[in-house]
Amino acid sequence: PVLVDESLLDDATVTTLIRSSAAAWETTDINLQPDLEIYPTLGFPVGEEQLSLPLAVAAQGSFDSFFLDRPSPFEAAAEEDAASPAEAIGLIEQSPNHARLIVLGSSEFVNDNVYQIALNFGGDRFASNLQLIANAIDWFTEDGSLSSIRSRGSAARILPPISVAEQNQWVVINAAVAIIGLLLIAGAWQIQQRTEQPIPLIAPSGELAPRDEAKDDPDRMKKTEGEA
Repeated sequence: PVLVDESLLDDATVTTLIRSSAAAWETTDINLQPDLEIYPTLGFPVGEEQLSLPLAVAAQGSFDSFFLDRPSPFEAAAEEDAASPAEAIGLIEQSPNHARLIVLGSSEFVNDNVYQIALNFGGDRFASNLQLIANAIDWFTEDGSLSSIRSRGSAARILPPISVAEQNQWVVINAAVAIIGLLLIAGAWQIQQRTEQPIPLIAPSGELAPRDEAKDDPDRMKKTEGEA
């Protein structure tokens, strides 16, 4: 975690950029590889005290040099290399009042091992780490407009873990919903079949009606009338 002594930064504006969840804990182990065989839940041993911790802090203002009351390493290097024609770099005792500083608790969040672990949970998680570095550079150069555009990227939204009983419950619910849906579709189809009326057939307009041969033959008409 990053702990800030604000009494030493009276003229600076300190802002906490990143905080951990309330379920975080401190540890001296620097191994980032989870061991799911020994710790199947999280992959790491859980600490006794769990609390939210600051992980990244930004400060803006005027800062005194760390070498203000200490010997400057640049002057010592210049004295050792007296034959060099380069001039010794002078000591800047205090920065301007608009200086900006970002302190991160660790640089391991851009480590290759962390990248491989983040890929298991979605590539956007590791992309967010790279966006943090890019946004910090933009903030250092006082160009905050680029960071506001870049931060609109997609983010992985992972569902919270559920127990085995809850998983079985959701499986049963999904199966029941699917069966009920199939029954409703089958019932609607049966009702449609029962209420469906046959469509009457209509002769095509170009087809002539059958002719009555008796009306066309006068002799046959007389014969028919005689028989009657």
